[in-house]
Amino acid sequence: LLRLAQLHLGLAQDAVISLRRLMELAPWFLNGGWWLAIAYFQAGDHNSSEEWARKLDNSRTSSSSAAFYFAAIGNVDAAFEAFDGAYRQRERGLLLDLHMKEIPFFQRCKLDPRFVDLLRRMNLSQ
Repeated sequence: LLRLAQLHLGLAQDAVISLRRLMELAPWFLNGGWWLAIAYFQAGDHNSSEEWARKLDNSRTSSSSAAFYFAAIGNVDAAFEAFDGAYRQRERGLLLDLHMKEIPFFQRCKLDPRFVDLLRRMNLSQ
């Protein structure tokens, strides 16, 4: 929760520190790596962000976490491709991740008609 609060408040550098520590303590928690990639991107360190994304893209991580990364960097098409993958795979975390739709960088996705379609397919309302 701390990482989300830091990102939501625009404290990207603080989020980088928190998430780097998380990845040191729990390197197996790969979804945290996606959030670290987001924090790096928001902090302006696009090289580190892309490095983490490449590393995670080759691992078996949550598609919905990848979707939030793509939303954060402004690649809405890739975000919805990842959300569709999460839906097809019936990812347990997808429902929880969609509750984070109030995060500022997710607003472009939220306004996209594909978001309404995804919610409809999941029997949820906007």
